Amino acid sequence: MTTFPAVGCGLFYENSYEGSAYTLYSDRSEAFLSRVGKKVTRIYTGYQELFEVPQDSLGTTTIILEGDDSDVLDYGYSPSVLGYYVPLLNYISIDTTPVCTQSEEMLEQVLLHEIGHHFIVTEHPAASQECWLNEGLAGALEVTVFDDNTFEYTLLNPVLFQVAQSVAYEPKNRLDLKKILAMSWGDFHDPERKERNYALAWSIVYFLLDRHLPGDLPLGKRIEALYNLDRDAISLLQPQWIFFLRSFDLTGHLVELAVDSSPEKHLKSLWAIRQLGTVRSLDELRMVTALVDLFDDPDPLKRALAYFSFLQKVEKLTHSYFSSEEHVRQGVDHIGDILGDPSEPTTLREALASALGASFNTRRQWLPRLVHLLDGGEGELRAAAARTLSLIGDKPTIVNPDFWRHAPDAERHREVAEWKAWLTRQPCSPDFSP
Repeated sequence: MTTFPAVGCGLFYENSYEGSAYTLYSDRSEAFLSRVGKKVTRIYTGYQELFEVPQDSLGTTTIILEGDDSDVLDYGYSPSVLGYYVPLLNYISIDTTPVCTQSEEMLEQVLLHEIGHHFIVTEHPAASQECWLNEGLAGALEVTVFDDNTFEYTLLNPVLFQVAQSVAYEPKNRLDLKKILAMSWGDFHDPERKERNYALAWSIVYFLLDRHLPGDLPLGKRIEALYNLDRDAISLLQPQWIFFLRSFDLTGHLVELAVDSSPEKHLKSLWAIRQLGTVRSLDELRMVTALVDLFDDPDPLKRALAYFSFLQKVEKLTHSYFSSEEHVRQGVDHIGDILGDPSEPTTLREALASALGASFNTRRQWLPRLVHLLDGGEGELRAAAARTLSLIGDKPTIVNPDFWRHAPDAERHREVAEWKAWLTRQPCSPDFSP
């Protein structure tokens, strides 16, 4: 596969990237297209194995990546859709301009969703007329995790589940499964109810694949069976579906996946640890407890992800009593020990120091530890600590990385002394001990 100046559709775009069953077009750089193209190729390979669709049935999909390589992020730009698929034209368009799709993880999710539509409609053309099936299954496929060797289908979409669960508890909106199964494309995409409909469609598909169809069937076979289920028989499952929505333990499921050490679920486990840091829940303390328990996991990657998810989670704990909870204090102390331990990998300590730049609610927990790092032996670590202090401390500081890497000791010590003096004047600041 090569990257080359675009032709045809490329009359409107600067670059293109050709795969065996698709062509990418974009005004983004050739390097960007090459990175995305490798992911798209991997997604096609994984889906071909899952759906058992021969390549000659797929045709050549045109995939447009809208946007350019501007370094200016427009945080106010929020399109109504991030991507869409047109079956008749075998055409996918994805908007890479929004801040969210600047994230590699979110861009992968949109690619998985839209390419999923292509495979669903190719394998089962009738799905193009059934919104709940088409969008619900794409919503389950979009949370797939993969690397060069493995494709793992989590199917559980935490964001869509939480929307669907809230709808299931709304007294004024009685759920009617039969009506949802028969919903037209126009009704499904009604702007005021679109989010609700996407979430409910995903929940129906997930319930059928995970709770109704035989679990010993491979996923591809369960999807085939899903296509062929009698729609009236599905509608009769409404009580069981609503019970699932109301009773499913999302936190428990994520924790179970996070601690799973089986090799065939390794990517799912890493995914679940990341979810524990981002999912909002009434069960926040249970999530924190699970993350702190993972600090002792033998897998260094799982441990590292648990550290960062813990930092994300404790930053969102707004109730004052959380800070006195044993696992919260244990987690803070553990990460503080890592920051100050020269035997820990320097790259990990730098990354943790940088991550603390988002710690505004908990910043007083970290300020003394970061100031202590300014006296450390590694220049990059000192620079990372200084950047974070400039974000969460109220004292003007030198941010220039070269200063913290190469300045004479006397000059650095003078700046550190100013920070230590500043700390002693802070009300309710934790004691500083060098």
